[in-house]
Amino acid sequence: MANQVFDISVTVIYTLILFTLHSVMCKDLIKKAEEFKALDDEIVECIHNPATLNSWDNLLVTMDFYLKSLNNVVEEILSNTRETIHSEAEKIWNGQMPKFITQVLDETMCSIVMPITPNQIDKFYKKQELAEKQWNKFSDLVKTKYRLKVL
Repeated sequence: MANQVFDISVTVIYTLILFTLHSVMCKDLIKKAEEFKALDDEIVECIHNPATLNSWDNLLVTMDFYLKSLNNVVEEILSNTRETIHSEAEKIWNGQMPKFITQVLDETMCSIVMPITPNQIDKFYKKQELAEKQWNKFSDLVKTKYRLKVL
């Protein structure tokens, strides 16, 4: 009986994780400055108040979505010369790095609020590091494109 309850619980949890991943991964990547700001604010809120999260993995998935969206904007800038993408990229850039990149994680509070493993914390820091690298690449690209446009 206990094994059946455990199996059902694992199945339900696994299904919820897959549903969450599917809903996030199937969303169209964001391209608008307002969407990037809203997602940044959402990530920062989760870092400051982990009780708002269903699971720590949801935060990591959201960070991945932000990074994939930013990378998509970089690819669009590199692959075409449409003025609209350059204009939107400048709005996204706006001279400011996303706030979630520099946020300090209160690991003690996070572990009190929800079960979180050292591996999950490590993934968070690696995503922050990757986000900073991607942001710097994006920033350099936008600044270069802007200079070329002015000339």
